[in-house]
Amino acid sequence: MEGVKYLKSLPYVDEDSGTISIKVEIDKQLDYLKQDLSVINEIIIEKFSKVIVIGKEYLIPNEKNRVIRYRDGEVAYIDIKINKEIGGKVIVDSGLSEGDILILPEKVDGKGKIIIKN
Repeated sequence: MEGVKYLKSLPYVDEDSGTISIKVEIDKQLDYLKQDLSVINEIIIEKFSKVIVIGKEYLIPNEKNRVIRYRDGEVAYIDIKINKEIGGKVIVDSGLSEGDILILPEKVDGKGKIIIKN
């Protein structure tokens, strides 16, 4: 963008939001920009179509490539193949189908029964 000079970015990714802060300097007056304005931009590095994306919280701790699926009244431990991790999510290459219902690991007891609390 003409009139914009890159200054610096903070050397880390915010774990909660998956964002990186970048500071820029505006060299000329641009009518659509105001002082102390902040913006959110998305930089697209890669595009995927028709993929299954799940939150990392569904991965079984210490068994990174396993999840717990609920189907037809049954709980099953499923091996999945992860393509890529992006922030707090993973892209799943195989092992799950669209519409599968996943259960958080802490919601299943050691015998494969779902823990329901009122």
